[in-house]
Amino acid sequence: MQFASLLLFLSFLSPAEYRVYQLKITDVQSKKSREVLSPLMPAAYIVYYPIRSTEMVEILDHWMCWERSDGFKKPCTRPSTSLPQSQKTGSQE
Repeated sequence: MQFASLLLFLSFLSPAEYRVYQLKITDVQSKKSREVLSPLMPAAYIVYYPIRSTEMVEILDHWMCWERSDGFKKPCTRPSTSLPQSQKTGSQE
């Protein structure tokens, strides 16, 4: 029992990481689309959130979040992909 309590306590202290997917859901008949952020890949998303038979899901982007996601927190924002100025010009400092 003490070991289980210790494991439970340590799980609250442990860091976590997860991937966020920016998904585009398009109705092929009406051509309307919507975008969602989800930790679920498209195959898992359509099981968890059923979509219409006329809709398709595609990945627009994805990135890693390096923080815990418990407590129904919103997914982290996409990190910047801009290179430092020294790497843009190829200069060595």
